Amino acid sequence: MPLESGDALLAKAQKAASAANSGGFFSFGPKEDKIDAAAEAFLNAANAYENEKAWEKAGRAYVSAAEMKAKVDTSRFEAVTSYASAAKAFRAVDPQLAIQPLEQAIEMCKQDRKRDRIPRYGKQLAELYSEMGDLRNAVRWYKECAELLTHDGMTSGARGELASAAALEGKMGMYREAADDFLQCAKLSLSGRSGPAMRPLAKKDVFNAAISILGLVDEPSCRAYFEDNIRSADPEFANEPQGQLISQLIDAIKQSDEEAFDNAVRAVQGRLVMIDDYQGGILTYVYEKLAAEQEDFS
Repeated sequence: MPLESGDALLAKAQKAASAANSGGFFSFGPKEDKIDAAAEAFLNAANAYENEKAWEKAGRAYVSAAEMKAKVDTSRFEAVTSYASAAKAFRAVDPQLAIQPLEQAIEMCKQDRKRDRIPRYGKQLAELYSEMGDLRNAVRWYKECAELLTHDGMTSGARGELASAAALEGKMGMYREAADDFLQCAKLSLSGRSGPAMRPLAKKDVFNAAISILGLVDEPSCRAYFEDNIRSADPEFANEPQGQLISQLIDAIKQSDEEAFDNAVRAVQGRLVMIDDYQGGILTYVYEKLAAEQEDFS
């Protein structure tokens, strides 16, 4: 027997929903059973649409299922899950369509005091906004997730979300904010039960903070931040290869010497100091700005 199409199952679901919604609403007894049955029918349609790779139709069917389940107090948990499934389906065709169901899922979690579920959906929202190029909203959601996870004592997860926010801040040219958040990441790395084991990650966070502040391309500001904030976060940093590199780069910024800046990086890159994409992006920006200043001067 061939499987029913998504459209055929959707028609059945809509008929079931119409029957469930007729005659007024009371959230108990047979009425509740009809609502649950309609919701399940919409889920069947959504699953069929997914098999057909009709993602937008699948998303809309999931939303309809969520709206039905939200009417029954005992099914609200499942409603949140259906909204999340809708977002996943929509994301396959248009990230913008996935925003609203995720926001609805988060709102229901807040109403039902299910705080522990919010970071999961908040992170998905942050990723969506980042995909869409809306970095400010992405940062906002990453930070909200970090705050919730910190409050719940999940410092490792909080550190990851805040690091994602900091990297986007650096990408937007918000260098001081990025540096501050990376230093907070270092504190989070060391504050959990696995503190000693997380020390290498904390070192990277401090290095990211130091690299971020170089984006200001202003020697007094960079040096002051290094002395007042970086040294305070990690007193050993200044004597390590990464710290010595930062000092040399600040000196090169002071002299507006892009060649000295480039040579300092090349001398240690891949041997004493590993440079990742985030750090490399900021270093390239600073180098190009110094080179442009030299051209303007000449």
